[in-house]
Amino acid sequence: LWLALVTVTTVGYGDFAPKSTAGYVVVSILSCVSVLFLGLPVGIIGHEFKDCWESRSRVLLMTRVRKCLAKWGYSAQDLRVLVEFVDEDGDGNLNLSEFMALINQMRIGIRAEVAIQLFMLFDDDQNGFLDYHEFLRHLFPEE
Repeated sequence: LWLALVTVTTVGYGDFAPKSTAGYVVVSILSCVSVLFLGLPVGIIGHEFKDCWESRSRVLLMTRVRKCLAKWGYSAQDLRVLVEFVDEDGDGNLNLSEFMALINQMRIGIRAEVAIQLFMLFDDDQNGFLDYHEFLRHLFPEE
C-alpha cells in the first residue's frame, strides 16, 4: 500500500522497491496511470485559463464602449432612435455597414476593426444582422 501511494503521488522515497518482475510491471503500470491521472486536472485548469484570457478582451471592449456611451450621455432610449436613424432599409436590423455608420455617428472613438469585433460580439445568432434587442442586451443588460 505504501509503495502504491508513494508511486501514485510521484514522491518516490525509495524505501520500498519491487523485487520481482511482476512487481516491476505493476509499479510501471501504476506509474503511467498516476501520471495520466495527475495530469488531467492540469489540462482542465489550463483550458479554463485560456477561455478566461480570451473572454478578457471581449469584456474590456464592452466596458470601453459602455464608458464611451456614458461619457457622451447615451441611454437605452437613445439607442432605439440611433438604430432607426442609421437603418437605411428600414427592416429594423443593422447590417455591418449600417452598424459602422452608427458607430461613426455616436463618435465613441473606436477603430473600424474594433467596431467589426463589436458587431460580431453583439450578433448573438450570427446571421449577419444586429437587431435593436441584441444591441440593447449587450450595452445595457440591466434594462
